[in-house]
Amino acid sequence: MLEDGINIAPAPYSAPDAYYSPLAAKMNSIEILKGSAQFRYGPHTTGGVINYQTTPIDFGQRAYGSVSYGSHNDISTHAYGNYGITGRYGAIAILAEAYWRDNDGFRDFTGPVDADGAGPQDHYGDDDAGGLSQIAPMVKLLWQLPVRNKVTLELKGAYNSLDYYEGYAGLTTADFNNDPFQRYVASQLDNMNSEAKTYYAKIHAEITDDIKNTTTFYYNQFYRDWYKLDRVNGTNIRAISSKAYTAARGGNTTDIEIYRGDRAGTVRYKSNDRQYYAYGVMNQTNFDFATNILNRRIDHDLKVGFKFHYDSINRDQYTDTYNQAANTGTLTTSSHAFDADRNQKTKGAAAYFEESATINNFVVSFGSRFEYVKQHYRSGAATMGTTNNLEEKTYAFVPGGGLTYNHDENWQWYGAVYKGFGFTSPSGARDDGTPIQPEKSVQKELGVRYADENFSASFIGFKTDFDNVLVLDNSNTGGDADNAGKIVSKGFELMTAYSPENFLPFAGDTTFYANYTFTNANLDGDSTSTDSESIFSGGRDGNNVPYVPEHVFSGGIDYAYGPFTFGINVTHHSETHGTAAETDTEVSGSTPDARAGKIDSATLLNLRGGYEINKNYSITAGVNNATDLEYISSRHPDGVRAGKPLTACVKGIASF
Repeated sequence: MLEDGINIAPAPYSAPDAYYSPLAAKMNSIEILKGSAQFRYGPHTTGGVINYQTTPIDFGQRAYGSVSYGSHNDISTHAYGNYGITGRYGAIAILAEAYWRDNDGFRDFTGPVDADGAGPQDHYGDDDAGGLSQIAPMVKLLWQLPVRNKVTLELKGAYNSLDYYEGYAGLTTADFNNDPFQRYVASQLDNMNSEAKTYYAKIHAEITDDIKNTTTFYYNQFYRDWYKLDRVNGTNIRAISSKAYTAARGGNTTDIEIYRGDRAGTVRYKSNDRQYYAYGVMNQTNFDFATNILNRRIDHDLKVGFKFHYDSINRDQYTDTYNQAANTGTLTTSSHAFDADRNQKTKGAAAYFEESATINNFVVSFGSRFEYVKQHYRSGAATMGTTNNLEEKTYAFVPGGGLTYNHDENWQWYGAVYKGFGFTSPSGARDDGTPIQPEKSVQKELGVRYADENFSASFIGFKTDFDNVLVLDNSNTGGDADNAGKIVSKGFELMTAYSPENFLPFAGDTTFYANYTFTNANLDGDSTSTDSESIFSGGRDGNNVPYVPEHVFSGGIDYAYGPFTFGINVTHHSETHGTAAETDTEVSGSTPDARAGKIDSATLLNLRGGYEINKNYSITAGVNNATDLEYISSRHPDGVRAGKPLTACVKGIASF
């Protein structure tokens, strides 16, 4: 995952399991890179790359502003201004951007909560469960030097602050069926508080018409304290949320009553306090040239690059235990205890090339990436060389290539084979007797595309063979990283779009589109995961991979008439399971576990409309989940969670 071509995960080498995603609502575009292009980026090269692209800066003058209001008091504003000037000093531009969002969330507590009692942060009200507040400003500077060859310097500084009232707590299946949008009182202090700061300096030089070079220096830091419910009456909340939490399996009815706030008892919170740092330098040189072999002209697009990277994560955790009163949710502090002090850091170096050679109607693409990482793990004050203070080195080489045949201006055929590689964190890689092995994969695809003025379609068949599949900590939700064995994922994807002329009996332009993906992702042999908390534990040969639906569909109609636009979209995904054991018992092994159940299929209807007042002003409105379908969207991390209910919003936009 990238932002502006730079790794944006808090510490992609030292903490590949860290929760973070860029703020999509303020992005200019989202780029998907697959094939040989994925070798330019790492350290995880399986499946491709998602590159979030922020608002670009240029030497022109423009301004944008938007305000939206929606269900659950969801308010957001987004604005930016770009100003550029030119003189004897070259050309200089500045871009300033701001984004703000606030809402109440769509869940309500099962009873009264403590308005202003114990706890390290501000409390929030009965109706604010799942609410958030976010602010994200950004500044960019661009300078084109007054030199003969084009040389530009671009600087960026961005900040993203999130205050989110959410944790791991889910529901029992029975409580979900009664009210899917409730949340238990015992989770009343759940809060994710995070700050992300990102900086880069890019120097782009057009050395000649055919040789261009970009050097990037970057620095990212991410702080977060996720204060969330961990145990109720001394018991893991995923066990209490299981329908199998009965006396026969060591359970009782008391704990769920405390969880809901109906009975007095103890609740324990864990502060997952993390500090992440990442910085480095990377360089890419593009060569555009032609050769002649056997009287055949070959046009080359060659990219060569390298990267040096350092990142780290420091974990300082503590727990707080409270006495929670019945029917009022009032909390009084019982105890405070240290939980963990761990540090992980990684130094990495990578080199890659990507070549695209065009020979008549054929395009041959191939590339490779070599990666070296040196990782260090320390827990507490352990002595260097002992199990809790170790270093580990890993090397990876991932090649691949593809062939495209452009039959004519309408038809294109292509196929490709690529190798993928995935690292675990220093804690998993260290040789403590059971080190986690790197994940390896081989991806194959074969497809055809067709396009003309009114119709386009593509069909892609794919197969990926995984070995030593990595199960990261956030998949285990509390367990350690693990290898789950082999997986084979295969299927096909069909995408179509049709814009007929004079199709309707009245004026307007219409486009129909439909996309369908079939995926058969199965364990190839029994799962090798030995961690009882892993969602792959107990998986048998041929079982489906959790949370990967066989059928995914998206289709709809877009209509435009003059300044008006309308759209209807339908999405569907088939049911899955929360664990590789594919059980509905809500038991993992012999332990009650709310994750071990079915994830519902869902068909959602979404509507949108817009009106362009003039070239500067417009209004849009939309409704998501228009049928207000209630469905289980996840059982992770610790119980049943509902998909988003019916929501509506209206948005005003001004651009100059």
